[in-house]
Amino acid sequence: MARSDSGSASGPATLFFLVLIGSTSFLIMDVQHRAEGYHAIRDGKGLAGTVSVSRCEQHALGDFCVGRFVSADGRTVKNTVRVNGADRAGVVRGAVLSESGDVWTSTGRPWLRMTPAQTAAAAPAAIGLMILYGLLNGTRPGFLTRKVPSPAAREKEIRLGRVH
Repeated sequence: MARSDSGSASGPATLFFLVLIGSTSFLIMDVQHRAEGYHAIRDGKGLAGTVSVSRCEQHALGDFCVGRFVSADGRTVKNTVRVNGADRAGVVRGAVLSESGDVWTSTGRPWLRMTPAQTAAAAPAAIGLMILYGLLNGTRPGFLTRKVPSPAAREKEIRLGRVH
């Protein structure tokens, strides 16, 4: 039975590229979510008002705050809404209600704070970009480079019947 070394790195490489696709997908969705908040605040595409933060919890994906939003004219009131950009409970801040129903604080830069999950997702994406950069510049990462066996190793493989 002949054995081939050509696919020896295919398992780790496949796993890496699957993680890369998942991380990149997560980051794209997160950037779209944050861009909605940015546009709601900076471009005036949301409903302005205030938010009273009632509670904040820490999760693996980041801080999660809930509060009560009241529009500036008092016509729109939303209880138990997610508040993006709040850092602690008991605070009343200027806020904007976006088209999707999320509330974003209008003070600070809530879309720039990275959570541990976002940082973890950014690592494979950064490595993938470095590999792509290397490939475009004519270099190959170590796991994509096929090693050429020495003449002595090749003779041993032939003696053992593993190479034809």
